[in-house]
Amino acid sequence: MSPPGVGPVPSPLPQQQVAPSGSPYPPPSNLPGGPGYQQGQQQARPVAAFNPLSIPLTQLDTMTLEQLNELLANESKLDDFISQLPAVVELNKLRADLQESNLAQAKKNEAAAAELGKLQAEYETRRAAAEAARAQYDEKAKQQAQALEAFSPQALAARLDALARESDAASEAASQKFLSGEMPLAEFQRVYRDLRVEYHTRCAKREALLHPR
Repeated sequence: MSPPGVGPVPSPLPQQQVAPSGSPYPPPSNLPGGPGYQQGQQQARPVAAFNPLSIPLTQLDTMTLEQLNELLANESKLDDFISQLPAVVELNKLRADLQESNLAQAKKNEAAAAELGKLQAEYETRRAAAEAARAQYDEKAKQQAQALEAFSPQALAARLDALARESDAASEAASQKFLSGEMPLAEFQRVYRDLRVEYHTRCAKREALLHPR
């Protein structure tokens, strides 16, 4: 109760309790450190002009939804952004190197194919010449074999035997003409002597070929 003549004494103002660090009570949202303060700062911060080429892929997580939507809405900017990615740049470099290597290899293959065609044509020319030379050689070898066969000891002996038989038959015919009176004695002696000499010469040569010493 209040003393007589004194009005009611107002209660002392409650002192503001400051939550110590780690207190379960969060600070007011409008004070620094509160969630409302950071959100307000982000809302008040002006948004800079967006250039997708200046943002690497590793910073996609820092892009705002507005920036991402702008990037997705502009196909040209999206293509430019993707083309500047390190992985895409490396892939394009590898593709260019591969195309250059393939072009160089294609030129080498074309040059090799031309050289191969030239060598093949030269080979065909030489092969045709070799075949013609071989045909000529075979023909000459055949002629040589025939000549060797014609002049072999056996062939010459057979030829001499046939000629000796002809000489013997001719001398026998001369004898018959002389005996029949168709050939005079002087002519008979000359003809018969020559034919017998011829006969014995041929027989001697034949024996020499068949039985050489």
